[in-house]
Amino acid sequence: MPRKHSRLIGIAAFAAVAALGLAGCAGGGSTSSGGAAASDDRYSSEDQPLHIWSDNRPHSEILQFIIDNDLLPDDVELEITLADYSINENQTLEDGDVDATYIDHIPFFEADTEQRGITDLEVAAEVHIEPQGIYSSKYDSIDEIPDGATIGTPDNVTNFARALFLLQSAGLIELDRTYDGGKLTGDDLLITEDNIVSNPKNIQLLKVADNAQLALQLQDVDAAVLQGNSALGVDLSPAKDALKLESSTNGNPYVNVLIIPTALKDDKRVKALSEALESQEVADFITETYDGSVIPVNHVD
Repeated sequence: MPRKHSRLIGIAAFAAVAALGLAGCAGGGSTSSGGAAASDDRYSSEDQPLHIWSDNRPHSEILQFIIDNDLLPDDVELEITLADYSINENQTLEDGDVDATYIDHIPFFEADTEQRGITDLEVAAEVHIEPQGIYSSKYDSIDEIPDGATIGTPDNVTNFARALFLLQSAGLIELDRTYDGGKLTGDDLLITEDNIVSNPKNIQLLKVADNAQLALQLQDVDAAVLQGNSALGVDLSPAKDALKLESSTNGNPYVNVLIIPTALKDDKRVKALSEALESQEVADFITETYDGSVIPVNHVD
């Protein structure tokens, strides 16, 4: 009988258990003096399962692969909870309701924790990229998108800026700056509609807070900028179905990462999971399973 290293908790069950701790951050809108020191007993001990808040696809599937293929020591177990998008993941981790998250890409994590004043969370493992793409159920190419078209976009600051750079690379708008890959910092992470200097097709941008919901309502807009996991969630293949896909080369900064509290940086469970997430086995699984829709950042030729 294979070893079992995980327990998957539904969103509703977790919300009921953690309602008191999470009430202040519902909707992802509250701020906190998160940089204040807190005791380590916010988090579980090394002899307990490591409780991870994870996106569904591909994140929880990658974690399940690690479990099913015995990439963790016998004394390390994972407890995986699927993320609730109405609750901010970094605040949830800061409050001690989970031990780690596997949801964010680096620019969002850095911008969100800075905005919330959280200073005691850190990246433990860099795992994969989900290229952002432009999708449409009405048109088969970027050139077919008509004048005055409505394009849905992510609403949060860093992913909206990412969408603007993608729309520029597709030739639909022109910004007051270019981006050819590599680390994004400062103002580049905060660009808005005000940074658009040319919009020849008079594209109308519709910000939608829930990118997964935008994917479900793709037929209601002319096109939409979707995160890779949102596209996968409605059975779209980013590599095949996107009209324009964000480049995954030249230093794409939007790497999805395992985030932990600094208090757990020497925890044996965190070290074991980080090693597994950055392993050759996981890189091969990502490459073989997602066919270019999700791209590993480790062990890449």
